[in-house]
Amino acid sequence: MFRILQKLLDDAGEMSDCEADREHEACKRALARMIISYELPFSFVEGEGFKHFIEVVQPMWNPLGRLAMATQCMLVYKEEKKALKQILKRQRLCLTMDTWTSVQNLNYMCLIGHFIDENWKYQKKILNFCVVPNHKGDTLGRMVEQCLLNWGIDKFLTITVDNASSNSLLIAYLERKTKDRKTTILNHEFLHVRCSAHILNLIVREGLQEIDVPIERVQNIVRYVRSSPSRMAAFWSCVEKEGITCRLKPCLNVSTRWDYTHFMLERALTYQKAFDQLCDDPSFKLNVRKEDIDEEFDDVDGFEGMSRIIEIEKRRQRKGRGQKEIIGPPTSSDWEKIKLYIKFLRVFYLATLKFLGSLYVTCNVFFFFDEMVLIHQDIVKLCGTDDSDLHDLALVQFKMHMQKETNMANKSELEKYLAEAIEDDSDKFDVLCWWKLNSSKYLIVSLMARDVQAIPVSMVASESAFSTSGRVIEPYRSSLSLKTMEALICTQQWIRKPTKINIKEQLDELEELDSGTTLFSA
Repeated sequence: MFRILQKLLDDAGEMSDCEADREHEACKRALARMIISYELPFSFVEGEGFKHFIEVVQPMWNPLGRLAMATQCMLVYKEEKKALKQILKRQRLCLTMDTWTSVQNLNYMCLIGHFIDENWKYQKKILNFCVVPNHKGDTLGRMVEQCLLNWGIDKFLTITVDNASSNSLLIAYLERKTKDRKTTILNHEFLHVRCSAHILNLIVREGLQEIDVPIERVQNIVRYVRSSPSRMAAFWSCVEKEGITCRLKPCLNVSTRWDYTHFMLERALTYQKAFDQLCDDPSFKLNVRKEDIDEEFDDVDGFEGMSRIIEIEKRRQRKGRGQKEIIGPPTSSDWEKIKLYIKFLRVFYLATLKFLGSLYVTCNVFFFFDEMVLIHQDIVKLCGTDDSDLHDLALVQFKMHMQKETNMANKSELEKYLAEAIEDDSDKFDVLCWWKLNSSKYLIVSLMARDVQAIPVSMVASESAFSTSGRVIEPYRSSLSLKTMEALICTQQWIRKPTKINIKEQLDELEELDSGTTLFSA
């Protein structure tokens, strides 16, 4: 009897030890994931604050040191990479690639794979974050090719890059190396996708250079106000006198981001009267106040006025060559122009927001857009003509075409899909949800849709990875090995849940908090 009881006690002790070991391993894994997710240094586990926290929560657990924690993070990386490899075997990827220079003055390349999973959820995963010797197209092409081989990926549809000349050589290299593969579609005819957000950015920045004088004046008055607490206090006093209810600080401009120019102008226009009153103050020293009302501008309104404004500003710049540039403050004429600029930039800003989506598919806002616009314009032009015969002909031809499409016999699956009623174009419409509900109806077309819908039209995913890397490879952590650095950046993106970020909302929240603190403390 005694032996039986002893045996049961020994077994219970062994089970207890096994459970304790499992819990210990689970704690180490959870701590490693926290270190990775929140970009904490490995030495965090040796800090006095963390040790005290563990003593209160679980005195029996002895946390790891920084070297052991680095090992745990690498184990998490290997486990996540192995699981991701199994998922990617069944997918055709769409790629985005971009390069970045770190504080170490090293060139990094980030390659991200995009796909739609079996549950019709949009996924993006960092495949590689590595150092490249240079930005030459062939070099980048070889690095991308090697990365895909290491992952066992031989099926990819597109690669989205910006307009850098080296990227054309990168595309040519990949076409040459993978064109004859059995998994290649249409001989890589649509392999190269240019970043739409980058193109839009170039267009807007080029336009802003032609009308930069009023924007420069607003930028300088905002910079003047934000340059010292006393000037900020004088500005808030003007705001209160004018009865302006907004309490967000004037937004500073970022020269490389035109959307910040839009934010700055939009915020500054709210405080126009306050700025005017500040400029009338005798102590204001930015520049001599000079009303320079442009009579040619009085009849300009709406988007039609943009070309007129550009002509006026070009003529002013030609007259002013060799003279000192007028840097502020904005005149009443400038404020009228700023109102038009905001309307103008708003259109591009909304389009950019669609292109920069990272949590939803973006190709459906891009493909065939030009063709649809041209068709729409032609039909409107024909239907709006004064020639009644031509008007009737246009409507008859259109109706005949639609009737022919709906009455086709022996339709293929693709033809049936194309004959479907067009869904309402609204922000609430989820194209992936629609395909999830209708994939059983269109078995073949749905497979095509999964490949096509995954195509990203911008490189925002790669650029966001560089934002993470800038925090991981900060000046105080630049001694991380290249392998460790890649493991931290990749694993963080793999294990984190995607979150929607609105830059303007975050700026407003921070400014509101900061302004509120300033006002309450005054």
